[in-house]
Amino acid sequence: MVMMITVGCAGHSNENLMNTNLNPTMVELTSFQLAEGVNEDQFVETAKLMQENFLNQQAGFIQRALVKGEEG
Repeated sequence: MVMMITVGCAGHSNENLMNTNLNPTMVELTSFQLAEGVNEDQFVETAKLMQENFLNQQAGFIQRALVKGEEG
C-alpha cells in the first residue's frame, strides 16, 4: 500500500475567507493499493506527472508527499 499526503489551503475564490484573516489548511491522506499489472515505478511516474501537470497549477496547493509503509 502507498500513502499520498496532500497539503493545501483555501484559495482566494471564497469571498467569506477573503474578508477574514483566516487561511485554513487542509490535509488529505489517501492510500492506494496498486492494481494487478501496475508496478511501483509506473505508479510513482504517474503520480509525479499528475503533480507537475495538474496539482502545481491549483490555487492553494502547498505540497504533496508520496510515502511507502514498511508493509509495502
